[in-house]
Parts: sequence; structure tokens; C-alpha cells
Amino acid sequence: MTDISINRIKWFSTFLILSGILLTNLNAYPYNIIIHGTGAVGWSVVGYMTRDKALLTNFGLQLPLFLFGYVYLFCLLYTSDAADDTPCVDLGGRRI
Repeated sequence: MTDISINRIKWFSTFLILSGILLTNLNAYPYNIIIHGTGAVGWSVVGYMTRDKALLTNFGLQLPLFLFGYVYLFCLLYTSDAADDTPCVDLGGRRI
């Protein structure tokens, strides 16, 4: 990839990370983890393409943390959807 493409990925990923931080400060869940996580993926791709171990360490280690947020979001959506179906649902979404 050319340097121009890598720079565009860097700037776009930086914009996403800063937007995710802003959304976190505004308590805009789940948009904050989706946007910030996408920026972290972008920076991880740049780190891989440029073989920059510091970028891979920083942003690559953030990805599992965002994965926990996505799992929590999925579970939250699943249980709230199940709760709409019946009043007898435990926290795991199972019917009682």
C-alpha cells in the first residue's frame, strides 16, 4: 500500500478514536465502543502493514477489550428482546 493510503487510514482511525472518546464522555453507549473499536482496528491494520510493534501492542491489545463490550451489548440486546416477549425472563434471557 502507498504511504498516502496508510496516512488516510491513520487520520480516519484517529478521528474515530477521538469520536469514540467523546461519545464515552457523553455516555453514548453503545456508539462509543463501536466507533472507538473501529478506530482501534484501523490502527491495528496500520501497525501490521508498517510492522510497527508499538502500534500493534497498543491497539491490538485494545481489541479484546472492545470484544467484551460487543459481547455485553449483544447480551443486553438479547435479554431486553426476550424481556419484551414475556414477563418471566431471567438475566440470561431464559424463560422461567
